[in-house]
Amino acid sequence: APAQPGRLDARVFAAASGVSLGILAVFLAAANPGAVSVDSAVQWTQALTGAYSNWHPVFHTLLLRLCSLIVPSYTFTLAVQCLAFSLAAGYLVATLHAWGVKTRWLLLAEALTVAAPILGNTMMYLWKDNAMTIGVTVLGAQAVNAYFSRGKWLGKTRNALAFGLTLAFTTLVRHNALLFTLPLLLAAALTCRKQLRGALTAAAALVTALALVWGPLYAALDVTYPNNTLEES
Repeated sequence: APAQPGRLDARVFAAASGVSLGILAVFLAAANPGAVSVDSAVQWTQALTGAYSNWHPVFHTLLLRLCSLIVPSYTFTLAVQCLAFSLAAGYLVATLHAWGVKTRWLLLAEALTVAAPILGNTMMYLWKDNAMTIGVTVLGAQAVNAYFSRGKWLGKTRNALAFGLTLAFTTLVRHNALLFTLPLLLAAALTCRKQLRGALTAAAALVTALALVWGPLYAALDVTYPNNTLEES
């Protein structure tokens, strides 16, 4: 990899996002109006009624609620999910391109990955797994920047805040996501020790976001908490 990344290429970002969205559009057309499981049905009902239980991550349910306020359609919300994933994939591809990876190989790898039934079919459900996948994809791009820049990327306050907020998003959309996000934050702190301030900034953003959402926001929404929440992974 080069010592410094090039600028993110808007054309690569658009192409990569378009490849992903085009493939997922085919899956969505075939699955129209979308796939439904017990979990997705329960969350969609909560999103429409505003009665929230933390058996499923309420933050994810709130994202579904936001989409339903725009267009009260399960299929529309699935389309938004596919768009969000495609933008995250586009960001990852553009980031790798900025570090010197050839565009054609990136687009080929992306197309094969998105076209895989395990991904395309899973994206047809309004599952928290897909929301976490979106967060992890963005975190992957950020980790690439931090690693190849030898921590310098994390030294910029705006990047550290973006990293911390992405960690928070990923943590909030799945109950056991802390098993991924906390080790990632620790790894960033250990591998970017010269940029400890950046790691601490990211940690502060993570803790603050979690405290605000799990505390006053959930209290205002009168969220209920089943005793066996931790059994739902």
